[in-house]
Amino acid sequence: MLNSTESMLFAAGEPLWGFEWTELPLLPRSAEVTQDLIAILERERENPYGDSEWSIPVHAWRILSLRKDPQAIAELIESLLMADVENDWAQNELAECVAKYEEKALSALLEVLRTEEFHADGLWGFVGVVDALKMI
Repeated sequence: MLNSTESMLFAAGEPLWGFEWTELPLLPRSAEVTQDLIAILERERENPYGDSEWSIPVHAWRILSLRKDPQAIAELIESLLMADVENDWAQNELAECVAKYEEKALSALLEVLRTEEFHADGLWGFVGVVDALKMI
């Protein structure tokens, strides 16, 4: 069962590709909604949404990046690191989301490069971090 924030994102339908991102006007700017959006990213990493609900995390990461809420940087980077090669479009978009934070993301990304142990099977996450850095 979807919560109210998830329901609003689901009702927004498929994200538009190739257009400038916009916020959903009916989604209030509140700490509760921010926490809901962050929880969506966490849920997607642990137990991905089904085929009919795939657009929910896309809307969530786009809105978080437009709002530039500092609480979300770590979650967006974690999602970027977890993106897999089968969903390269997601990694590209998550890198763009992180890059929208500009200087605020720079130190977090550099810290990931300093502390994360990238293994052969985890190089895709490294590519995402480098892509985000290039966009800043």
